[in-house]
Amino acid sequence: MFLASCGGAEVITSQPIAFITATPTATVTSTPTVTPTPTPETAPYIPEVVYASGQSTHPLIPWYVPESHYDSYLVCLELPDRFNRTDWILSKDWPRTDAEYVADHEGGWDLCQFNTQGTGACGWFQILPCPQLGLTPEGQIAAAYAKWLDGGGSFERHWFRFWN
Repeated sequence: MFLASCGGAEVITSQPIAFITATPTATVTSTPTVTPTPTPETAPYIPEVVYASGQSTHPLIPWYVPESHYDSYLVCLELPDRFNRTDWILSKDWPRTDAEYVADHEGGWDLCQFNTQGTGACGWFQILPCPQLGLTPEGQIAAAYAKWLDGGGSFERHWFRFWN
């Protein structure tokens, strides 16, 4: 029997315990040299944005947004309900699946979406022409619902037939 002691604790064992008594050593090599990147004396090249003639020079307004909607477009970009079309679709008594299908096919999930062909259609349902309140959830749903009612309570007349 062997009695081993380590760190104040004693252990009785039938086998001898080998203790490491060597102190680890490290070899120091040369100190690495760090060369800082020099500060550029001129700004990096950033190409100038080119806008179509007579179009917005605001960096957040694409060329296809009509000038009459510049202000409402910028407000729309900050709306908390901008991508929350489902709750707004559910606020009307129309077929939800058809309404979501139309919105998927038209403007998608972005209330601020304008038709990229420059037609002026806007929003989840790509209402054409874009009404003054077309870039608000209330205005977009009201206009789409009015078109749905005008179509006889159907999406056929103003959307489905137009696609075919």
